Amino acid sequence: MLPRGISTLMKLPSYLKRLVSEAANKDMIKPMSGISSMTMRPSPKVKEQGLRDYFKSSRNVNIDEELPAMQSRLRELTGGQKEIRANPELRKMADEVAEGVTPARQRRKVYDETYPRTEFEEVPEIISDIQLTGAVGKKAIDKGIYGVNKNIINEERVSSRLDIPAYRDRGIYATTIHKPKNETSTGTVIGYAPGIYLKGVMNKEGIRDSVKFNVLGKNPSLKTAKTGGEKNSYAAIDGAMQDVDYKDLKKYSDEVIDTREWTQVGFNPDRGNYFFNKKTGQPVFEADEVIQIGEMVLAKGIQKPTMSQLKKLRIDVPGRKPQVYETGGMVEKNTYNYNTQRTI
Repeated sequence: MLPRGISTLMKLPSYLKRLVSEAANKDMIKPMSGISSMTMRPSPKVKEQGLRDYFKSSRNVNIDEELPAMQSRLRELTGGQKEIRANPELRKMADEVAEGVTPARQRRKVYDETYPRTEFEEVPEIISDIQLTGAVGKKAIDKGIYGVNKNIINEERVSSRLDIPAYRDRGIYATTIHKPKNETSTGTVIGYAPGIYLKGVMNKEGIRDSVKFNVLGKNPSLKTAKTGGEKNSYAAIDGAMQDVDYKDLKKYSDEVIDTREWTQVGFNPDRGNYFFNKKTGQPVFEADEVIQIGEMVLAKGIQKPTMSQLKKLRIDVPGRKPQVYETGGMVEKNTYNYNTQRTI
C-alpha cells in the first residue's frame, strides 16, 4: 500500500500536483536552530488604561492634538501614500483566467517575473508606541495597543492580520488583533500590536490544534476588476496568542529566521488566493507556530496541504479543465483587505 501522502498526491489533477511537489526540488537545507521558545519572558505588565491617559502620564502628550502632526511626519519619512492597486496587466489576465482565455499557469509565470518572491534577510524592528499610534490613528486610541496600555492574555484565541490602511497611508506595518468569528469574517477588533506570536488553540485535553492561515470571505476569487466588483475577503491568521516580551520575540526571531524549522510565509491576492511558502510558492494552510513582526511572517511546522484544501484553490473555467485561480487585480474598496502589490 502506498503511503497516505503519495496516494493522495496521485489522485490530484496535474495542476494541483505541481503545487504540492514543486517544494521538494526548491527547498534549501538550513541548520537546526537549537533554540527553545520557552526561553522568552512574558511581556512586562502595563497599567490598563486608555491610550490618551497613557500618553498624558508617560509622555505628557495630548495625543488627540498631536496625532495629525505625527501622521504627517510618518508620511514624510516613509515616502507618502503607497500604491495598493494591482498591476493593470495582471488584473486583465485575472479576468482572462476566469473566462478561460488564459491558463492560470501562464498568469502565475508573469506574476513571478513581475513580483518575484523575496525573503527577509533580517527581522524587521519592533515599531514604537508613537509609530504604531501614528500609523493606525484613532482606531488605536479607541482599541488600545498590546504592551502599551493592554496586557496580553496568554492563550487567548485571536485572529491576526496586517492593518493595510496603516501601510497604505503611512508606510508602517501594524498588526490588528480580532476576536475570531467564523470562516467568512473575523470578529471585533480588540487591539493593535507591533507583532504577535501564535500557537495552535489548546483543547480541554491539553492538545493543541494547528495555527490556521485563512482567506476569509464568500467566494473572494469570483469578483474581478473587469466587473468592478468589490472583494469581500481578507487574509488572517488564527491561533492562541502567546504572552511574550516583544524584545525577546524579536531576538528569538533573529535566531531562527534562517533555520529549517521556520519558513517565511507571504500573502498577496495578486499572486493567488492563499498564503504561500516564500521559497517554494507552495500554498500554506496550517502550521504549529507563527511569528509576525511587521510585514514578516515566520511559520514553524508547516503542514502539507490536504486534498480538500487544495481543491479550494481551483476555479471552474468554461470549456476547460478546472484551474487554480489567482485573484489578481480585484478592485479594492474594503480597507481591511490585503490588496497590495507588495507581498508580505
